[in-house]
Formats: sequence, C-alpha cells, structure tokens
Amino acid sequence: MADTVPQATRPTDVIVVTIMALIAALGDVTTGVAYLTNGPDGTVKAIAYLAILVGLVTVVVAALLFTGSSVARAIIGIVMMVRIAFQVWAWIAIGSNHAAVAMLEILIAAVVLILLYSRETNAFLAGSKT
Repeated sequence: MADTVPQATRPTDVIVVTIMALIAALGDVTTGVAYLTNGPDGTVKAIAYLAILVGLVTVVVAALLFTGSSVARAIIGIVMMVRIAFQVWAWIAIGSNHAAVAMLEILIAAVVLILLYSRETNAFLAGSKT
C-alpha cells in the first residue's frame, strides 16, 4: 500500500478570493471593451486597453491561486494594488462618469487583499512549493 499525503483543505477565503478576482477581471474586460467601443480617443482608449490587459492577467493568476500557488498570491496582491491605483487614475482621468465603477472596483480589490493574507489563506499556502 502506498502512503498517501493528506491534502490541505482549500479554505473558504481562497475560494472567495478566486471568485472575487474573477469577477473583478470580468469587470475590467467589460469596462475596457465598453470604453473601446463607445469612448473617445486618447486617454480613454489607453485606459480601455490597460483595463483589458489587467483583467486577463487577473484571470490567469486567480486560476493559479486556486491551485494553491503562493507565487500566485504574491502576484494577485500586486495586481490588486495596481487595480486600486489604476481605478483612482481612471476616475481622475474620466471624471464622475467613472466614479461608481471605480468605487466598486476599489472595494473588490481591497476585500481580495484582506482575504488574500488571512490566517486561513496563510495556513493553506504555507505548504505550497510554488
């Protein structure tokens, strides 16, 4: 009989972070596409392309985090901080038309950051080799 190594149970915080990161990514891609199709040229177009890029990176890294990658946690933490800075910049550049979206995106990123470094998540990722 082969000895089996017990698998660490994926905590709810990791599941919630993954889902919220995917929701945030969907929001970024949707916002980017909307600004590309309906927005004026210039800064708004640049923001649209950046939003799509950040959203796609977030999807990839969220999937890695779900598998238990501690490297993905570090990357997601950085991505969420970039998201907050990006939303503040977009809010300033676009104006009050972007305020509600920016506030929601900032809130999601902040909650992800809090859950990303919770005790349960730390314990789950402590045994990770990646």
